[in-house]
Amino acid sequence: MVSLGEHFGRDERSRHSEWLRQRKWFIKAKTDHKRREELEARADENGTAFSVAMATPFQVETFERKLDAYDTAIVTALMENQREFDRVRDQINEMLSHAYVLEDGRRVFKSDDGSFVIDEYGQSVSADEVDFDAISPSRPTAEQFLKAAAEEAELVQERERIHEFQGKVDAARESVDAGEISESELDKLEAELSAVVPKSVKVHLPDGLNPTANAPDIQQEFRATHANTVITPRASPAAMELDG
Repeated sequence: MVSLGEHFGRDERSRHSEWLRQRKWFIKAKTDHKRREELEARADENGTAFSVAMATPFQVETFERKLDAYDTAIVTALMENQREFDRVRDQINEMLSHAYVLEDGRRVFKSDDGSFVIDEYGQSVSADEVDFDAISPSRPTAEQFLKAAAEEAELVQERERIHEFQGKVDAARESVDAGEISESELDKLEAELSAVVPKSVKVHLPDGLNPTANAPDIQQEFRATHANTVITPRASPAAMELDG
């Protein structure tokens, strides 16, 4: 007959063995989890290293030629902008020299229909300040002056856009000159520049950099394709009955 001491002794040893087994399992699971994390991290590092493809010398040289084309187009656009600005400024100065002058020295312009008057700053001038009838219709009109002023303002804004784009081109060149650059970084620079080319610069780019230069003329292609096509008029129902 088994004594109570032996019975509880066996139970105690059994519980102790189970505790040791569970402890060993916990330590092993913890170790395996840590090792798995280390392996995954190492795999991620290796995967990242392999996924970064560096741009080839040919790709870099091709991109640099595009930057050179941008620079050439920028210079041409700035020269053209300056010529247009000088032309418009001469027009404005000519109108100012023939404008009606108020007592305070402001030059003013009356509208074509004589309903309003503006000064050289584009501000409205009231009838209390000037007799509208005193301004001869032969003088430059408000519409002429406003049109020239708007054109001048647009040329100034376009010049600012050109200079801003020039800064982006210079920054892209610095990135390339700094050393090795990845294909993805090169593609990103190229896409960013292509997306912000001012219109005045774009028109001076070579065909390969100006997506609108080679845009197909759909109507012209249609005419060329169907130039020799003979269209036979469809007979009327009455004519078909007579033929029958």
